[in-house]
Amino acid sequence: MPRTLNGKKCEVPVKKILAGVAPEKAVSRGALQNPDALGPFVALAVGGS
Repeated sequence: MPRTLNGKKCEVPVKKILAGVAPEKAVSRGALQNPDALGPFVALAVGGS
């Protein structure tokens, strides 16, 4: 699960990405400890159910 710079889990942005919202609109990559952690969720959303 991606985390913010403060260590909070990014559950809501991940849900938005899985629901089809563009990752750029769901979360600011600059606010994440490891922006690459979004990759699997974006791939899952693009790949379908």
